[in-house]
Amino acid sequence: EAEARTLLVSLIGGDRQAPRGEIRKLALHAHGTGRVTAEDVLAVIADASALALDEVVDAVFAGKPQGFDAAFARARAAGTHPDRIVGEALRRVARLHRARVAIDGGRPPADAMREAFRGLFFKREALVRGALAAWTTPRLAQALADLAETAAMLRKQGDLAEPLAHRALLTLALKARQKR
Repeated sequence: EAEARTLLVSLIGGDRQAPRGEIRKLALHAHGTGRVTAEDVLAVIADASALALDEVVDAVFAGKPQGFDAAFARARAAGTHPDRIVGEALRRVARLHRARVAIDGGRPPADAMREAFRGLFFKREALVRGALAAWTTPRLAQALADLAETAAMLRKQGDLAEPLAHRALLTLALKARQKR
């Protein structure tokens, strides 16, 4: 199904070997059914840590500090390192910034979002649209700089990775609630 294809593309990464194995698992799971659904993809391929990362980052850029706290705790309990969480937030803010710059330049929001977020699962589109509406280009540029600085600090002070990452992301979640 088209929805399953879109979800699959969003979940498999750039490593060529890992996706092959995941697709084999998916084929075995759906064998005999004649089709692959989004539910099949979620059941077989969706990496719980990747979904937890999306949940953390979505809460940050949506301005939901309580949701962020809970999602951050779940991601950490699942063994996701703070470096990985901050890295995902950096990727997200870079994509948001790219889309926001295009929108500010006159590009239709739907086109800018589609270009910056290729393979975005349709159920997450509203979250991205909301973040694009809430964040201005200068604020996203500042968030990008702040997260890059945090990522550098995490490499230098690994023993403080969790509190440093939590503080930086919580600060962004609070900033997301501010009006422009």
